[in-house]
Amino acid sequence: MKRKKPWAALLLLGTVVGCSETKKTTDTGLELMTSGIITCVNQRGGTTCFAGRYPTSWDGRSMPDAPIVFHRPDARTRVVGPWAICLEDGECFGDPWIGTLEAAEIILQPPEFGSNLSTSLNLMCWLDAAGKPECWGHRWGLTSGLSREELRRFSGRYSDMSVSNHSLCGSTSTGVSCEPLSIYANDHDGLFLEFEGFESPCQGELYVCARKVGAPSDVTCWFALPPEEAMRRNDPYGFYPRVVKKGVVEYTCGGKACLNFGDRVECYSHENMDGELYDVKVRELSAGNFHFCGVTEENEVVCRDWGDRPASFYEKHRSIELLSLESWRELLESSNERGK
Repeated sequence: MKRKKPWAALLLLGTVVGCSETKKTTDTGLELMTSGIITCVNQRGGTTCFAGRYPTSWDGRSMPDAPIVFHRPDARTRVVGPWAICLEDGECFGDPWIGTLEAAEIILQPPEFGSNLSTSLNLMCWLDAAGKPECWGHRWGLTSGLSREELRRFSGRYSDMSVSNHSLCGSTSTGVSCEPLSIYANDHDGLFLEFEGFESPCQGELYVCARKVGAPSDVTCWFALPPEEAMRRNDPYGFYPRVVKKGVVEYTCGGKACLNFGDRVECYSHENMDGELYDVKVRELSAGNFHFCGVTEENEVVCRDWGDRPASFYEKHRSIELLSLESWRELLESSNERGK
C-alpha cells in the first residue's frame, strides 16, 4: 500500500455508523442485498426485507420473524441503503432517520443511475458508462455527513466501487484506489490511498478488504490501528494489513469484515483481530452493521448477529419503518398543521 501522508483527517471525517451494501445472486435465483441494519432477499419477482432482528434460518416462503419486515411480492429491490430501499420499479422507501423532507426528496427520488451501486448513510453512488463515480447525498447532522455541494467530483475511472461514510474505493488498472468523499479533503494527500496488485474492494468505516489480482482466494484486510496499539507504536494514523487469508470463497464488509471459506465464516473487527468463527456453510454472504446473512446449499437464508447489538439498537430506535416519499410529505404536513 502506498500512503503519502498520515490520514488523520480520515478519522475525523468518519462517523460511527458503518455501512456497506453487498449484492449476491445464487444460481437458484436468490439475491441478497445488505446495508446498515437492513437485509433484502430478492426471489422470483418479489422482495422481502427485514431488520431489528435476524432469522437464524428462513425458508423464504413465510414472513421472517423480525420486528421490521418490508415485503413486496411484485417488485424486486434495486438498491439498499442503511435507511432506505429502492425497488426496480423506481419507488423508494426510507426511514425517519433520513431527517428532513429535503433529505428525503434527495435520497428517495426514483433512481436513474448506472451500474455498481453502493450506499452509505444518506448517500448513494454509482459508476457511469465510462466508470466514473457519481454520487448524491444530503447532510444528516451538524457535525457529520455531506451535502450534495460538499461531495467531491471524481476524476478517476473504476471497474467496481465501494463507499463508506467518508471514502470511496474502487479497482483501477494497477490496484485498488481509495479517495475521500468530501471536498474539504482535497488538500490532504494522506487520504488518497493505493493498494497495488489488489482488486474488488469492500470497506467498513476504518478498514478496507480486497483480493489479490491473479489469486482471488487470497484476501487482505487493512485496518486502522486501535488507539492503544497506535499509542504503543507512536503511529496514531497507521493503516496496516491486519488480516491476510488464503482459501477465501468470498468476503463482505459491514460492522465487521466477514470472510466465507465455504465450510465456515470468519468475521474480524478492531475489537477482535483474532476473528470470530461461525460454523455455517453458505455459498453467498452479505454483512451489515450488526449481522451477516448467507444462502445455504438447501437454498435457505441463515443469519447470525453479533450479541445483543441489533435488539438494543431497535429498542432505542422504535420509530424504524420504511415510508414512501408521499408518506413523508403527508407526515410532515400533518405535523406542521398540529404545530400551528
